[in-house]
Amino acid sequence: MFTCPQCDYQNSKLNSMRIHAAKKHGMSSEDLYLKIVLNGQRPLCKCGCGSETRFRGLTVGYVDYVPGHQARVKNNWGHNPKAQANSLRKRREEGLWSKVPWNKGKTKENDPSYALIVEKAYLSRGERKRRSKNMKQQWKDGNLQILSGKNHSQWKGGTSRLSAICRSHIYKVWTYPKLKEAGFTCRNCQSTSDLTVHHDQKRFAEILQEAVAVMGDPGENFERKTEIAEWVADYHQNEQVSGVVLCVECHRKEHAADQSR
Repeated sequence: MFTCPQCDYQNSKLNSMRIHAAKKHGMSSEDLYLKIVLNGQRPLCKCGCGSETRFRGLTVGYVDYVPGHQARVKNNWGHNPKAQANSLRKRREEGLWSKVPWNKGKTKENDPSYALIVEKAYLSRGERKRRSKNMKQQWKDGNLQILSGKNHSQWKGGTSRLSAICRSHIYKVWTYPKLKEAGFTCRNCQSTSDLTVHHDQKRFAEILQEAVAVMGDPGENFERKTEIAEWVADYHQNEQVSGVVLCVECHRKEHAADQSR
């Protein structure tokens, strides 16, 4: 049972709590997840670097690693000093590398210029803050303009359809588990290619309409569309929406049969 951090409202479903917190208190999904699931303790990158990781929604939560840092833990060769030394020795013996290291013994520990190179190359927290501050100042000075919607260079007339965004969000929590459970095989013709998951009871369109009724029409606001997509994904998972695996052709026939009834 979850309890709202702002009032006494309680609900056993996390998505229902998110809807309440957003409407009544204006809380974001991340703030709510952080307070009621993690008790305010934001997770850090599991490689031990101390950097904060990215929030991916109520269903996933926070990712385990900063992009690229997973290799620090799971790439045994890259962090095996003995393997690195043997590789370096072998390459030098074969003449693939110069016998003099490119940095000539200079490292970030003994040379300030190399420390600056490393900081900029790997975008440390300090460097990210510096760049962010510089960008905000340029916006404030009018040197840069924040372009969104119709003003953006990649605008295509609002063609990011809500249903497509929602389907991409439900893939990990609903579509893929259904495919795996069915052995990646069409229920009707046993095909193993061009597979989809058919909503055989409550239709996807009905769920999407319910989401818009609860969350409101997003219009052309991509962030609002993403929030609705998260609602739809949580609904599929929490309500255990029924679905069967069909190939594209069988899926088309299924819908044609539904329309003729």
